[in-house]
Amino acid sequence: MGKRPTNRCVPPGTGHLPLTPHRRPANFHVLVQGTLTLEPGEYRLNLTADDHYQLWRNGVYTGQGPAPAYPERYPYLTYPLTGGQTVTLALHLYYQGLINRVWNSGDGRFGLWAELIGPEGAVCPIDWKYQICTAYSGTPVGYDTQFLEDFDSRQYPEGWERPGFDDGAWGRLVPALWADYRLMPQETAPL
Repeated sequence: MGKRPTNRCVPPGTGHLPLTPHRRPANFHVLVQGTLTLEPGEYRLNLTADDHYQLWRNGVYTGQGPAPAYPERYPYLTYPLTGGQTVTLALHLYYQGLINRVWNSGDGRFGLWAELIGPEGAVCPIDWKYQICTAYSGTPVGYDTQFLEDFDSRQYPEGWERPGFDDGAWGRLVPALWADYRLMPQETAPL
């Protein structure tokens, strides 16, 4: 059974776009951060993104995912969180945007789904802020199935994944009302 369509977010103006070369995202990097104060107890963060995410918790690299899949059966991973503290969650989202054998990409979709479940089973809101990262560029190679990864460190906001980073100028993610993924727990454990 798929998850309900809440908690699916995108930066304004992105996401499921018409499939024209000038309107779909490609080689698209977005940095996302959410800071929340959790009451005591055990929480779990269910998380996925189209195409890929890397997760930091309080500045410490925590994991990445999801496994490649199609929207009809899109996997999410679950991360435990301990309450009684303030937690900074940071995500580096990547949408490749080319048709290839790694990701279900090139379809104009881009999005994040996160659901924080509290000790009583209630869904806790997360106020996600984002910035499109312009540090990455590159031209398609390999029969237009991948990008060269050129990186300009002058464009990279150093320390963005750590608590206390000033994200005051960042935008807020908006609901992805178009999202039609059927989400399932990932069947394979992360490495």
